[in-house]
Amino acid sequence: MCYNVSAHDTERAYKHLKISGLNQVYYLPGFIFPKLPTIVKPEDEDDIKFKIASWGLLPFWAKDDFNRNLTLNARSETIFHKPAFRGSVKNRCIIPVDGFFEWRHEGKKTYPFFIYLDSSMLLGGLFACHTNKDTGEMQSTFTLITTQAVGIMSYIHNEKQRMPLILDEQKANFWLEKDLSKSTVEELMQPYAGELKYHTIKRINPKADIKYESKEIIQKFEYPELNSNNNSLF
Repeated sequence: MCYNVSAHDTERAYKHLKISGLNQVYYLPGFIFPKLPTIVKPEDEDDIKFKIASWGLLPFWAKDDFNRNLTLNARSETIFHKPAFRGSVKNRCIIPVDGFFEWRHEGKKTYPFFIYLDSSMLLGGLFACHTNKDTGEMQSTFTLITTQAVGIMSYIHNEKQRMPLILDEQKANFWLEKDLSKSTVEELMQPYAGELKYHTIKRINPKADIKYESKEIIQKFEYPELNSNNNSLF
């Protein structure tokens, strides 16, 4: 799955939308339901728009006790069928980030990896607006779509075998188009076939006082026991 991203070079990621002054965060866990800039194309408009949305999709019918931990990710194979997502399939969005984090399992040990591209990474997602029936407050939310892991991600995420939906620029533009058929959307949700960059980082203790704004989080850190067993990967 994909529950942690990096959004530190925000001006690079959003410069084509002329947005600046966003916070630089090197490690951002989804379980705190953070707000991130997303790119959408409203149903009644032709131009793309920038919206701040909270991670963890809230469908329009969600009540106060809805568990958003379950909608941080949406499996590409089931978005047309799951009640939490099927109403948002037409509300596709893009979440530009600088990379994401995933863990490899070796026995009882886990090894964290930072995965990224030379340019901003464009992740495909679904967008929803939820209105609180008691207060009338409207909240914009999103979920990240995941696909079957392929390539190096099959090695890194060896336990769950999932990876986020990564779109190249051409697919990203098409992803936002209106009135796409189910088969077209499914075709766009194929696992990323391009080359990903990656390296291991220091272990992250989510219960510790993590400085999410620290560049140290994404810096390379080698584990000799891991490298010696997999020399061809490093």
